[in-house]
Amino acid sequence: MPPAPPPRRRSGGPLRGGVRPNARTGCCLPSTPSVVLNVAEKPSVARSLADVFSGCPGAGPREQHRHALSGTQVLVVHNVRIGGGDAAPHTMVLVGVRGHLTGCEFVGPARMWGSVDHGALLDPGATPVEYGPPNADMGALIVLLGDLAKGRAAGPNVRRPAMLVLWPDCDREGEAIAVEIRTACLAGNHGLNVARARFSTVLPNEVVAAAGNLQNVDEDAAQAVLCRSEMDLRIGSAFTRFQTVYVQKRFEIVDGDGTAGGVVSFGPCQFPTLGFVVERWARIQVFVPENFYVINMGATFGGTSAVKSSNKRDRESKMLRLKWSRFRIYDRTCALAYYESCLDASHAIVTAIAGRPKRRYRPVPLSTVEMQKRASKFLRLGSDATMTAAEELYRRGLVSYPRTETERFSEEFDHHALLGQFAGHEGVGGRFSG
Repeated sequence: MPPAPPPRRRSGGPLRGGVRPNARTGCCLPSTPSVVLNVAEKPSVARSLADVFSGCPGAGPREQHRHALSGTQVLVVHNVRIGGGDAAPHTMVLVGVRGHLTGCEFVGPARMWGSVDHGALLDPGATPVEYGPPNADMGALIVLLGDLAKGRAAGPNVRRPAMLVLWPDCDREGEAIAVEIRTACLAGNHGLNVARARFSTVLPNEVVAAAGNLQNVDEDAAQAVLCRSEMDLRIGSAFTRFQTVYVQKRFEIVDGDGTAGGVVSFGPCQFPTLGFVVERWARIQVFVPENFYVINMGATFGGTSAVKSSNKRDRESKMLRLKWSRFRIYDRTCALAYYESCLDASHAIVTAIAGRPKRRYRPVPLSTVEMQKRASKFLRLGSDATMTAAEELYRRGLVSYPRTETERFSEEFDHHALLGQFAGHEGVGGRFSG
């Protein structure tokens, strides 16, 4: 049986499997030596957390174990004290998943094409869905989380964990992944206390601060992701089946391997983008190239006067570039006549000078869209390459989480520690890096 949907938060007490709140820190690690299971959203983040924990005073070296069924690496660090020398030493077991563990799927005949009307796929009453079927290759990982919750797969000297700390990325998808991890672990150990760590970088100070100020999972954000995933399933399935059947009756659809009977898939993001691509393609198809002519003119000033220009060469030669109000002309004879008139003219009269203030705003912090636009403009990097590089920098602790939904730094964010890593590097920041 697949795991049930996550429980809703109940007012007046902690979440199911959660630690009891502390008035000063929200949640806390056990006050006695215990085994703590830490699960991150990515294996790379789990390795970074293990490096931070192994760097705590008195902590042991990082141990590695590999789960035979899933091939996932399990890391163990002994004698980790969070909060100073008086804190209880804990054994930290760390593992990273690979995104969502579960998804949603139709129940019954709706899974098969042609079994129900396409419009019925949009009706929750006619075509119910279930949450929990394992995504591809995630079954073994779910088994691993259950084994770790039971005290297995982490080495012979590691006891049954008393607490589960969730370390997914701090966005809506991360909250949903946290719920999926919690469900898988509680299936193996119902007595686990569960808490959520919130962090934006894997810098040691921030990781230690997050471990000392644990919180509860945002159940509302997780439910929002479940709603979005069901909408994607219903809309995508209904329109994909409808348009595939419609197009197959009129055209022969060929897959990439050359076989007939392909699927015309629909996505809420890809289809509007495809519309822009087709519109641009249609314009290119009907475009008729035609030669045009432009007159470029500049005025050189003598004496000690200076003209402001964005071009350094223009500033040194005191040249002001003039802009033609007509911009371009398609008649070559007419263009030559204008050009000769300019050459014959011995002087020009300034009829008006217009100016307006120009403002350059500082970049918006934590904006994923702005980062992708600038990487494309200045570095010629595509969206996928930009996010891959940003996540690698995030894993190394050099930038904050790149897929954020906010444009404000948290109050706990340590700017000086992050910027200090760039100070003194040759070629990075120049005279501003000191």
